[in-house]
Amino acid sequence: MQVTKCLVILRAVTRANQALGKLARSVGWREKNTFMKLYCVYVRPHLEYAVQSWSPWLIQDKEGLEKVQKRAVRMVSNLKGKTYEERLVEANMTNMTTLETRRFRVDLIQMYRILTRKADVDPNIWFQTMADSRGL
Repeated sequence: MQVTKCLVILRAVTRANQALGKLARSVGWREKNTFMKLYCVYVRPHLEYAVQSWSPWLIQDKEGLEKVQKRAVRMVSNLKGKTYEERLVEANMTNMTTLETRRFRVDLIQMYRILTRKADVDPNIWFQTMADSRGL
């Protein structure tokens, strides 16, 4: 059986690529700080909208989402001739990390909110806690 991409992810990638194309056509000189801020405002929300509910687990889905950001970073004028990771480090002024790292961070924050009961969710539904064995 052939595993296909999730339609929600495919739609998010399509919308993000469309927004990135419009951004690329409207901006002539793509200076690092300005272009990456525009990317964060106009493109990245398409990739991150409701990501907790449809979090990708297939490698091809993750690569599809990451490919949009790789394309955006490659478009920056003064970052030519460097690898993707070097470009992300160079563009760090706008907190650029891989999308997978961002999803992991959001998952950790949500887990913290559930365990500390700051979210309106019963933690016993999602987590099995152990009794304190230290006798405190």
